[in-house]
Amino acid sequence: MHTDRISLPSDLEGAGQSHSTFQALADLLPALAWVHDVTGAVLCYNHGWTEYTGQAAAEVEGIRWTSAVHPDDLRRAGLRWKSSVDPARPYQIRCRIRGANGVYRWFQVQGKPIREDKGEPRWIALATDIDDQVRTEAMLRASHSQVERLASAVPHLIWSFRPDCLATYFNQSWFTYTGLRASTSAGLGWQGVVHPVDLATFVREQPLRQGQVFETEWRLRRADGCYRWHSCHIVPVRGVAGTVLYWYSTATDIQERKAVQQQRESLITELLGRVRNILASVRHIATETREASTSLAEFFPAFDARLDALGRAQLLLARDGGQAASLEEIVYNEVGAVQGCVGENVDISGPEIRLRPRAVQVLTLAVHELATNAMQYGALSVPSGTVKINWRRETSGGRARLVIQWNEQGVPLVDLQPSRRGQGRQMIEEALPAGFRANTNLAFAPGGIRCTIEIPWQSDLFAG
Repeated sequence: MHTDRISLPSDLEGAGQSHSTFQALADLLPALAWVHDVTGAVLCYNHGWTEYTGQAAAEVEGIRWTSAVHPDDLRRAGLRWKSSVDPARPYQIRCRIRGANGVYRWFQVQGKPIREDKGEPRWIALATDIDDQVRTEAMLRASHSQVERLASAVPHLIWSFRPDCLATYFNQSWFTYTGLRASTSAGLGWQGVVHPVDLATFVREQPLRQGQVFETEWRLRRADGCYRWHSCHIVPVRGVAGTVLYWYSTATDIQERKAVQQQRESLITELLGRVRNILASVRHIATETREASTSLAEFFPAFDARLDALGRAQLLLARDGGQAASLEEIVYNEVGAVQGCVGENVDISGPEIRLRPRAVQVLTLAVHELATNAMQYGALSVPSGTVKINWRRETSGGRARLVIQWNEQGVPLVDLQPSRRGQGRQMIEEALPAGFRANTNLAFAPGGIRCTIEIPWQSDLFAG
């Protein structure tokens, strides 16, 4: 039987719905419309079907109309249709239908069964063009997939949460860093990663109430239980009405930067302390030099020489980041500075001993005073004079100490009881015992000065 778009089954005509009325209504629909029986054979169709597919009547009759459905969708659509036949019930299918230009477009097909006088059911089908929607959805899925890949590739932790702080999303970096699963991170579970002190600050200050972008620094717990500092950038996402729908947070590991910052602050604090100590030392040197000098002509050279020694001590410390300096370098520097160079008449020996800044400064000045005295009055002032300088670490009674010895030989005349008490003698006999709990012995013996300095081994004076 030949079926075209204007022929109606007799029972539809007998139901009181005229052919012209149905056709007029069907042609007004902005969609493809048709009626089919339990076999899927078309009984009638609207002008929209013919206009879109370009099919002639002979191409539509029976089930030939299905040739317009994309081959990849036809089997799936057929299975879905068969499942709605017995019992007769509505169906909904997405499929591609070929247009007159040969191009397939996506349609949402909905069918609703009707039954007249207990006869065989028929379905009124309506196909709405959703091609733009499907393509948009595909683009959104691709975009979401791309965003997800990007979010998983970056070395930052990314998560989102609602205004009530219940989490809605985590990137892969979150799970890798925290070692948590999605189930344990969901809801308020993510807050368990934040250090309790930082979380308490967040809860107390409630920055979310402002509804603005804000930045903070949190310690976040790693999978091994270690907390590392992160810089967190939290941004609100608003709806059409301007209300905050949810928040996006990114966290960047700044543990190394934080450590450098703390080290820098520590160094600044240490530097300020050292500057204060240096200024105090300069003031002390100026006072002692002034009291020991009989004139300005005597004061300035002695003061300059002691400042130079103080400067050399600071240079030694600067080479090791201000942490320590070698005792051997101190001795060589000060003897060489006074003598011009360390001559053959000077014997220097001892193990590697590294001194902390406080000990470096005081021992530099002590060695400087001994070398200056030797150059002016002692073994370095005469061709026959020799100086032997050595040091060692000794342990006695379970306690370690540094022992430094300065022995001069070959000085023809030595004042065994000098009436003048200079700054060098004051430093050795008073400053070292007071500052380092040192035992010192300075003797003016025949042939030259003998000096022994014993300093208890203390962590704030010795490195290593």
